[in-house]
Amino acid sequence: MALTIVGLGDARSAAPHVINALKSCSIVYLQTDRYAAFNQIREEGKGEYLDPLYESCENFEAFNRAVCERVLKFAKEGDAALCVAGDGVYDNAAACAVVKAAKEGGIKVRILPGASLATAALGKAASCRKTATASPLTSTKKNSRWAAVNASSSLRSTI
Repeated sequence: MALTIVGLGDARSAAPHVINALKSCSIVYLQTDRYAAFNQIREEGKGEYLDPLYESCENFEAFNRAVCERVLKFAKEGDAALCVAGDGVYDNAAACAVVKAAKEGGIKVRILPGASLATAALGKAASCRKTATASPLTSTKKNSRWAAVNASSSLRSTI
């Protein structure tokens, strides 16, 4: 009687440790078939997509309840997993509801966290940003003082 919640970040791919962890589960629920990572898990022989629930529920509140009922039903009988985009809990209301209900029901919960959707979005935004024309480390003598100040500021903000 256990539940594994898997956060797959931006859901581009599933790490080998995730695939291995899911092998022990009797059933694996996948948020949707619209992300590559979920399809990868399905190709490994595990996984039931939750897309039909999206289509049959009136709103997200009803969807979250339906996911809770379905996942917890199987988690009470054996080992179940729910794979979602994002960090695994806070980015996904259904996963958050499932974790809360599982803990209240005495079901052991294990979370394999992924990067949050906010982190993934910031990373994507940063990769799209235009780079500066002069690097602080390759600056001219004229602006070398400012380069040193900028470099030390950058270093401090990462510590």
